Amino acid sequence: IIATETSYMVKDGKGYGLLDKNGKVVMPCVYQEMKPQYSYLLCKKDGKWGVFTSSYNELYPCQYQEVSLLEVEEKLVLMHKDKGLWGVIDFNSGMELLPVKYEKIDLVKFEDRYYYIAVEHGLKGLYTVDGVLIVPCNYSDIECKSVAGETLLEVKCKDGAIGLVHMNGIDILEPGKYTSYEWFWLSSKERFVRPEKSDYTLYAS
Repeated sequence: IIATETSYMVKDGKGYGLLDKNGKVVMPCVYQEMKPQYSYLLCKKDGKWGVFTSSYNELYPCQYQEVSLLEVEEKLVLMHKDKGLWGVIDFNSGMELLPVKYEKIDLVKFEDRYYYIAVEHGLKGLYTVDGVLIVPCNYSDIECKSVAGETLLEVKCKDGAIGLVHMNGIDILEPGKYTSYEWFWLSSKERFVRPEKSDYTLYAS
């Protein structure tokens, strides 16, 4: 028996369940696993995971291979796996942020913002936490670079060629065209300005 503030987790021959403080069954002993997360309860039944509220109501049925609740920029998202592939749902609205088609999804932080790096067919892409595409899943690797306070993405193709992409998705160096690059600063200004402003130039080969 495991006690929480509002209930007892109990186990019998069939599985785990919950009793309230008066000993009343509020969730039957039919679950293989139960674990609290962010005031919700993740439950596994017949090999599949679902999510319940603290008042024992089902929010998401036990239909996922794996689930994980994450707090991202003051909101909760549900990362879930089905048939070997991952997707992301806005936990409160139920809106799909990333469809269930990725082999892997990682939550990463570039500078002071969070993003998803998703892997499809072995290649990486980048999305905002709201599911907006920044970089398509065309690359073997994606790294964050900081140039004079500006965040850029260095993307690497399967053949080793590279590119530079702004966080708004606009190409600075066309991906796949170059194998190396260097920055050459032409002024002492501590800010990032596009090449046509003549504050820096870029050499790529």
